[in-house]
Amino acid sequence: MLLILLGLAMIWAAQIQTLALSMFAVAAAIVVATKELIMCLSGSILRSVTKQYSIGDYIEINGLRGRVVDINMLNTLMMQIGPNPLIGQLSGKTLSFPNSLLLSHTVRRDNILGNYVIHTVEIPVPIHLDSDEIIGRLKAVLEPLCAAYVPVIQQYLENVQAQKLFITPAAQPRVSRVPHDDKVYHIIVRFASPVSKRLEIQQAVLDEFLRTQYRLINQTK
Repeated sequence: MLLILLGLAMIWAAQIQTLALSMFAVAAAIVVATKELIMCLSGSILRSVTKQYSIGDYIEINGLRGRVVDINMLNTLMMQIGPNPLIGQLSGKTLSFPNSLLLSHTVRRDNILGNYVIHTVEIPVPIHLDSDEIIGRLKAVLEPLCAAYVPVIQQYLENVQAQKLFITPAAQPRVSRVPHDDKVYHIIVRFASPVSKRLEIQQAVLDEFLRTQYRLINQTK
């Protein structure tokens, strides 16, 4: 019996080896597919437990930015924001990413404060343009637009801080400047507003910056 078995093994060795390799390849493929499926399910559970985001939230993950429109156990679908991140408008295109990304990438959520948002805009400015002039003009536009919302948002932030026990930012608008390199410096515009008004306020600030920049450049010629 042993001799017969040994003989059969020698005769069918190549076929047995091929079958073993095929079974190993199938097993490896199943492991890889199962791993991705498990990671997606784990990411979905993580999102549900930590409440990272929900439908209607504005988020950014791994360079993808948009408003969440659908969530299931395997992936998240959102409307793309773009093409320019400064504008913040919906492009009309959709983006979908696997929930496994939640395990390895940071999620940025804009509207963590519910109906209000602390919005920041970073504007590069040529180094030779007078920052005092630009900041003064931007404040003259920004502060009146935000004045009506500041008391309400400040009270809301204080309530959130008392209820959730985490530090909330100030509601007053601010315009700051920071050095960057020998060609440009950056002006940081930060303000609090309702989510529905942030793009309107941002665009008014950007429009005023472009007008001021144009005037200052022509003055230096």
